[in-house]
Amino acid sequence: MLLRVQKGSHDWKRMGVGAGKMWLELLFGVLGKKVPPGRNMEVTVPTTLNVLNGSDARLACTFNSCYTVNHKQFSLNWTYQECSNCSEEMFLQFRMKIINLKLERFRDRVEFSGNPGKYDVSVTLKNVRIEDEGLYNCYIMNPPDRHRGHGRIHLQVLMEGEGQAEGSRAAVAAVQTPDCSWPVTLHNCSLVALAQGSLGEAVSS
Repeated sequence: MLLRVQKGSHDWKRMGVGAGKMWLELLFGVLGKKVPPGRNMEVTVPTTLNVLNGSDARLACTFNSCYTVNHKQFSLNWTYQECSNCSEEMFLQFRMKIINLKLERFRDRVEFSGNPGKYDVSVTLKNVRIEDEGLYNCYIMNPPDRHRGHGRIHLQVLMEGEGQAEGSRAAVAAVQTPDCSWPVTLHNCSLVALAQGSLGEAVSS
């Protein structure tokens, strides 16, 4: 009788150890699993921006985040590069407030035109010059979001003649031949042909 009790006690101890081991394995199994990384912050910018020389250019940069913007933690950097392999020059920051670094290149021509609270960190470059061509980068951090957002804009400056030629080519491309099933097909087709011919001559001249 005593032996059976001892054996039973031993079995219970063994079961207790086995149960404890099972719970430990389960606990460490859960803790050991890698947490899937969060979705990267998405930044929206125009890849290429064509601007007429002497006009103002809005370098649009917006982003989305799972968290509201806390101005004490939010940070923003705008940089300029002459080429993809060139070093970056920072010209504007946000550290609890907008800090315009007023580079010699831009001086007072840069203006912050966004609203971080609405996920907009755009800037406006006034009186664009040909030497302003290059790459413009916006870098965004919005803690507790762990991912840094990045957008890059290629700014191209057009001279006045180039802008007119581009506009004429766009107008030619916009003209489409009407459906020939219409009752006044010949009349419409003639008008379109004349319009295409006139615009084509304007572009070639």
